[in-house]
Amino acid sequence: MIIVADTSSLTSWALLTWTITLPWIFTTWIGPVVGSWFLSKGAFGYRTIYLVFGLAVLLCASWLMLVLWMEWCKLKSEARPPARRIALPTSDLDQEDRPGGLWSPPNSPNTILYNSRSSSTSLWSEAWEQLGSVGLVLLTLGFGLLLLPLTWLMKEPGVSWFTVTRCSFFIVGVIVLVCFGIYKNKFAKFPVIPPRLVEHCTVLLGLAVCFWHFIYQFMYESYFTRFLQVARFLSAGDAQYVELSYLFTSCVSAIICGLLVKWTRQYKIWLVFGILLHAVGTLLMVRSCKLDNPMIEIVISQVIGGFGGGFTTLASQLGVQAVVAHQDVGISTAVFLTITQIGGAVGLSLAGLIWTLRLETALSKRLPASEQGNIPKIVSDLRFALTCQGNKHTKLNKAYVNVQRILNWLGDVIKQWANKAQESLNAKGSGGGIGFIPASASSYLSSFGGGGSQTQSGYQAVASSSYITQYHALGLLYAIRQQDQMAVSKLIQQVGRGNSNTLRSPFALCMLIRFASKIMDKDPNLHKQMHEFLEGFLRHKSDMVNYKAAQAFCEMQNMT
Repeated sequence: MIIVADTSSLTSWALLTWTITLPWIFTTWIGPVVGSWFLSKGAFGYRTIYLVFGLAVLLCASWLMLVLWMEWCKLKSEARPPARRIALPTSDLDQEDRPGGLWSPPNSPNTILYNSRSSSTSLWSEAWEQLGSVGLVLLTLGFGLLLLPLTWLMKEPGVSWFTVTRCSFFIVGVIVLVCFGIYKNKFAKFPVIPPRLVEHCTVLLGLAVCFWHFIYQFMYESYFTRFLQVARFLSAGDAQYVELSYLFTSCVSAIICGLLVKWTRQYKIWLVFGILLHAVGTLLMVRSCKLDNPMIEIVISQVIGGFGGGFTTLASQLGVQAVVAHQDVGISTAVFLTITQIGGAVGLSLAGLIWTLRLETALSKRLPASEQGNIPKIVSDLRFALTCQGNKHTKLNKAYVNVQRILNWLGDVIKQWANKAQESLNAKGSGGGIGFIPASASSYLSSFGGGGSQTQSGYQAVASSSYITQYHALGLLYAIRQQDQMAVSKLIQQVGRGNSNTLRSPFALCMLIRFASKIMDKDPNLHKQMHEFLEGFLRHKSDMVNYKAAQAFCEMQNMT
């Protein structure tokens, strides 16, 4: 992703990013076949698949490493030769007597003018420092200590969670994360998350959207194949096909999203579209996870959710990359991928916790007293659960449906949190890149025009007789978008449409005229458009606005 962002234009990032996910379209259908074959070999095949996976990753990565190494050797050979020990002879008139000076007598020993770094030890220490390795270790260790007790609960069903060992792991994990924050802010020369990234609201809220999105995705999909095998009587391969239909459609939708972003030059609208589509798929999953619903409903809900997930992930990643400087694209992409993986780990751990606790409770209510001792084994061992027959299997199916619906509902709640974050993202806007004025900000400006209209967020706006709030709101929106001339142009056209329909404050209109004058000076292509826009203010009912528009025309260059 970093290579794509570094070698292409901004509008092409989303379109070219799909090339990275293209292999998933094929491996989605190959994976279940290979996995079923290894699973049929028993414990030996289960262990062998991990070895094969590790070797496959190493083989695929070796090609990229080979290309980068060959390019590095090429650049090294074309670079200038290293500096040598030389002495510069001078005359007695130009000779400087200070020790260690640049000029030296003709017969003096050689002086080192430049000595390139040749110590491999110092090179590795510099790489260790610049990669922020200490911060990465603290961050990984902290989240690992927080999430590890949740995985223990999955392996030890029936055991109380609140034990001294598990609580101590949680406490130590919190302490390590606090140490990570202190080290990053006080001691790290090259922090893992640079402070300049957190200054962008778009970066923070884009990371928050994908963080909650991956929590939601892993929460309801972690035990989805187990639910399909036990409650819907699917084989391991068929269950994987149903689950991976989400991944397949998300890869396909990423291609469509890239084309739409390049065509419309916007990403926010497709981000909102992806979030809404993903929420629709979640609600359909809640309905379809029943024993009497056809399997086609589950597949359709997976496909709809996958399309929404592809739009959400790709558009939010583009938003994070678009607002940072070019030299920060790599680190912003790395932080984005790190946050998404942390969200997936949190969702997986929460799913394991909820699945284990709720499934034990549901089984204890439905199974007779003679089967209560088998509940821990049913929860932890899928093969034992598949051997249940008759009335016992019917009750087991109902328990599985109950728990899976809970995971879907919790995932939908998480998605609502992501929607709130997206509303804040639209309200604050982006500092640059692609994206125009959001509708929520426009309604915020127009809501002070009189009479307390209802905004999109559902809150009643407070009317202002002086409309001074419009002046401050317009200044805030311009300060956010001042680095993007296209966004400022759209702001002027949308807020000042009809010259006075939206803005009632003369102070805000004067500020709008000043913004239009700046746009005309910076971009000659918008000169005619802004000229017609300013001409309408010469006939405004406010004298202040008339004088400001006339002043703008008088200060224009090349005017006759």
